[in-house]
Amino acid sequence: MYGYIYRTTNLINNKIYIGQKKSNIFVPTYYGSGTIIKRAISKYGIENFEVKIIEQCFSKEQLCEREIFWIAKEKSLYSFGKGYNITPGGEFGDTFSHHPDKEEIRKRMSITNAGRKHSDDWKRKASERTRGKNNPMYGKPGTRKGLSMSSEQKEKIRQSNIGKKRSVETIQKVKDAKKNRTKEKIAEASKNHSEAMKKRIARDGHSMQKKVYVYDNLNNLVNTFKSVKECKEYYFEKYKLSKKTIQFNLQDNKPICPEIKKGIRKDLYEIRLKFKGYEFTHTKR
Repeated sequence: MYGYIYRTTNLINNKIYIGQKKSNIFVPTYYGSGTIIKRAISKYGIENFEVKIIEQCFSKEQLCEREIFWIAKEKSLYSFGKGYNITPGGEFGDTFSHHPDKEEIRKRMSITNAGRKHSDDWKRKASERTRGKNNPMYGKPGTRKGLSMSSEQKEKIRQSNIGKKRSVETIQKVKDAKKNRTKEKIAEASKNHSEAMKKRIARDGHSMQKKVYVYDNLNNLVNTFKSVKECKEYYFEKYKLSKKTIQFNLQDNKPICPEIKKGIRKDLYEIRLKFKGYEFTHTKR
């Protein structure tokens, strides 16, 4: 058992709370973490509540799916007047989006934080806490990497920008940025990039023109391609596997699929999961 769906019942007014708990055993002392159920327990006393398992689940996805089902079936949403649930379920504790006092909470937060400024020391420490490998997105591609917009999306963006005018401040910032991009600075950056690229090609050869060998998770050779471009286009067109994902695995030996699913869309994660053990290399074994 991965977890279970439970029902907490108020024995005084019969109002209920449906929740999910990740545990391989039943925890009789866990009544729920929702804001309203906690208020109710505080008001009526823990002795006036009863909790029971209503279904066992065997994965995170099933837990969320069945929680949504039972909340709908039991009509335990706070808005129905019969229960203590704030959300329709499956949201891993996101109670704010559906909280009945959401606007009031926002106002209180706004008043509390008005005029508050962080010191330079606080900013420096916050930067260090999330810099480099401490950043949860470190080494992980963005959710839009490898994707291109459709012509319909481009047209919608174009239409939404028609008639918009930039402010005087924005125009001035653009002008200042252009002034700082002198010919000397552009030439120097181009030269440094060119020299680094030449050194890499001299050391490893031009990667785009070299053969690519693809090994599966059992270390069997499953595909051979004349060039990197041919390899990337094949896997992208047939399986929708991101071209940059292949490039990162080929050049830097970065994993095809991240161990933790963060910062990536579910559909893209599932595609990469299929090729988790694959290796793209220029070396034939």
